[in-house]
Amino acid sequence: LAIVGVRDDKLRKLMRAICTVLQLGNLIFDVCPENEESSIITSDEELVKLAGLMGVDTEDIKKALLQRTVVARNERFTVPLDVVKARDSTDAFAKEIYSQTFAWLVHTINDATCAERNYDRTLSPNEISHIGLLDIFGFESFVVNRFEQLCINYANEKLQQKFTLDIFRSVQEEY
Repeated sequence: LAIVGVRDDKLRKLMRAICTVLQLGNLIFDVCPENEESSIITSDEELVKLAGLMGVDTEDIKKALLQRTVVARNERFTVPLDVVKARDSTDAFAKEIYSQTFAWLVHTINDATCAERNYDRTLSPNEISHIGLLDIFGFESFVVNRFEQLCINYANEKLQQKFTLDIFRSVQEEY
C-alpha cells in the first residue's frame, strides 16, 4: 500500500478495521439466564479486545449488539435480541465494516493509478474503475466483493502457486 501512497496512519486504520471484522467473529453469544428471549456475550476477553480495537466501551458494544431500538409513536423501546438475531446483527455489522474498507481500498488504488485519466471521459467511473483478479480459472470481475470472496481468491492464488511449482518441477525433472 505504500506503493500507492497510503500513509502509515491510514494503513493502521485499515488494519484496525480488518482486525475488528475478524474480532467480531470471535464473540460468543449465549442465552441470558434471566430471560430466554435475550442474549449475552460470554466471551469477555474477546469483547475487551474488540472494545480496544474500536476505541469503544464494552457496555456500548453490548448495547449495540444485543439490543435494537424501536421507535413507535414518538416513544423509544429497547428490545433484546435472541442469540440468533444477535449473531446475525453482529455478522451484518462485520460485513458492512469489511465492505466499506474494501471500497475505500479499491478507491485509493484507483486514485493512485489514475485510471480515470487513461480512458474516455464519456465513461462513468463505475465502468472503468475496478480491480480484477487473475487466477488459474480466468479473470474475475465482481460488482461487490466480500470477505468470503477474498478467502476464495486467496485459496485460488495458493492453488495456482502450487500448480505452477509442480509444473516447473516436473519440467525440470524432464530436462
